[in-house]
Amino acid sequence: MKIAIISDTHYSVDRFMSFIKQVRKQQINTIIHAGDYDGFGVEHSIVDHTEIKFYIALGNCDHDYQKNSYLKSQPHVLIGDVLYFDIADIHLAMSHIPGVAENQLQDEPVDIWIHGHTHRLKNEMQNGVLQLNPGSLMDESSYLILNTETKQAKQHFLK
Repeated sequence: MKIAIISDTHYSVDRFMSFIKQVRKQQINTIIHAGDYDGFGVEHSIVDHTEIKFYIALGNCDHDYQKNSYLKSQPHVLIGDVLYFDIADIHLAMSHIPGVAENQLQDEPVDIWIHGHTHRLKNEMQNGVLQLNPGSLMDESSYLILNTETKQAKQHFLK
């Protein structure tokens, strides 16, 4: 199984839509967003794609209560400040700002930590746990594809 991971789309609705098209061509139906989705129209695109399961960490720019409530009401969206979830027997934990999830979930088994916020790519093992930050869809047009069988992530760019 492959999972797409993005962060920091901000107001790049066009890039977000291009990203959705690219990952759908690869038959990816799970997207992890590490926060700062905060663009007008991004939430509508998320809601419209009910065939995709979205996991979204709220970022420091995602403070529109109405938008967040709207997304929380969608059955194909899991959204919160800190998320801890399993996909294909992999324990994932995510927060937008690095360190927040680690502090709250320090007693939980975690295979992969996911963060955003810095707009810089991070894809490395630390103490047996994969640390991922996809960079910024807004700045670099970059995202990660995680292969759940190999537990490896590879950086991709919008075409």
